[in-house]
Amino acid sequence: MGCYGIGIERSMAAAIECHHDDKGIVWPVAIAPFEAVVLVTQPDDEATAAAGEKVHRQLLASGVDTIIDDRSERVGVKFRDAELVGIPLRVTVGSRGLANGVVELTERASDETRRVPPCGDRRRGAQDRRPGQAEQRSEAADRSPPLITGARPSTCPGSLR
Repeated sequence: MGCYGIGIERSMAAAIECHHDDKGIVWPVAIAPFEAVVLVTQPDDEATAAAGEKVHRQLLASGVDTIIDDRSERVGVKFRDAELVGIPLRVTVGSRGLANGVVELTERASDETRRVPPCGDRRRGAQDRRPGQAEQRSEAADRSPPLITGARPSTCPGSLR
């Protein structure tokens, strides 16, 4: 006799059949192998690599299952690989964004990208300020979560779910 139950392999296959698009898998956060991928666009640049590693370490310390892509590949290859694997959130760390005080947060399911301040930087990004508005610190701003909004109430960069 055999067992004809639904095992982990069949469950994963069913999830992929339900959650995919033309770019690849779109894992639901609850069953994804990782919750976020930190993608470093210029790993040869010391400042960018250090910022990417910092975001990666802080996400891990916050309990977010995270992987870092710091390969010396073209950015397009890294984006395609992240989409194919289907990790729910992509944090893109690049020198251009860091110069503006932001990293990019992209949700795989909606393909929506937001610019947010990196971990430990509670200042609002330039895209959140009105022209001519001076940056002001307040008690409420000090209590607000850092960057990724969604998963856990107190994760950095923000909350993931």
